[in-house]
Amino acid sequence: MANESKAFLLTWKTWEHENILRLLGEYKQNGFALHKWQINAHTQADIGMPVAIYSQHDEGRGIFGIGFIYGKLAQESSPYFNIAFTRFRDPLAKTYINDRLSQALLGDLVHSQSSGNTIAAEQYAAIASQVLLAGD
Repeated sequence: MANESKAFLLTWKTWEHENILRLLGEYKQNGFALHKWQINAHTQADIGMPVAIYSQHDEGRGIFGIGFIYGKLAQESSPYFNIAFTRFRDPLAKTYINDRLSQALLGDLVHSQSSGNTIAAEQYAAIASQVLLAGD
């Protein structure tokens, strides 16, 4: 069973923007987008745990998606997990939560160079409520 006290903050900075656009297209077509993502704290990750994704890109900082871990890769020690994004935007166009509010909610984690650090369930709940209120 998933650990209810944690969630994960994924980050995007240097990944090709075309990959973001591909995921956005998948999200618009299916209502969700699936992708494998590295989780720094992978030993604490489990199926069903929530994730939020934050853009560190200079042209669009802020939270641009939420979702959950839906699967592990076959190798037990792999830091990569399958993520289902249930809300997703192109952060270069518009984020759900701007950089200033993201920093207020997450503190120094928005500057982390590694993706997939743990955040408290309360932090995730605040993020998810703002994302859901924003709509698509």
